[in-house]
Amino acid sequence: ISFRRSRKEKSPKGIRGRVPAVLVVEGHSPEGKSGYHDMCQGFCSQGYVTMTFDPMGQGERGTYYDRFSGNEHVVEGLRAYSAGSHMSRLFIGDGMYAVDYLISRGDVDPARICVTGNSGGGAQSLYLGALDTRIAVSIPSCFTTLDSLIVADVATHPESIYFGAFARGITNEALCAMTAPRALLI
Repeated sequence: ISFRRSRKEKSPKGIRGRVPAVLVVEGHSPEGKSGYHDMCQGFCSQGYVTMTFDPMGQGERGTYYDRFSGNEHVVEGLRAYSAGSHMSRLFIGDGMYAVDYLISRGDVDPARICVTGNSGGGAQSLYLGALDTRIAVSIPSCFTTLDSLIVADVATHPESIYFGAFARGITNEALCAMTAPRALLI
């Protein structure tokens, strides 16, 4: 994938050379990415290039109209389960494409990329930190202690719960270990 920067796109004031980037992955929010505006602005004010995006079923990427829910993707996730697939791979793919974009920017240091998120975004932060070696630091919040989710016998929250993962030997501890020797803050 190649990305082209628009002519109007500029680096924030005061940035010289390449700086660290933070990818903020959302948890459940009917506002999608706009619900994380303050967090992203905080990172930007400290000199980080910051990116966030709407996950499937939230904000502008709704699969059907439900303005009160940040969980539209549950319906699509159940459909994926019934077809023998898992929707989390699409969420992980979105995060990896976001990293592709970040490293394509001339103002981002590709060796200093962080991913963080809360709840469902915490799950994605853990998965991305384990699976994408371009991520130097992974900071999952409000997910890694919830092994009851990963061993769930009920198919819910497809971005967080890899239904049947425990039977395949996948645990949160294993995902945390996969980030080594890169940094992980829980």
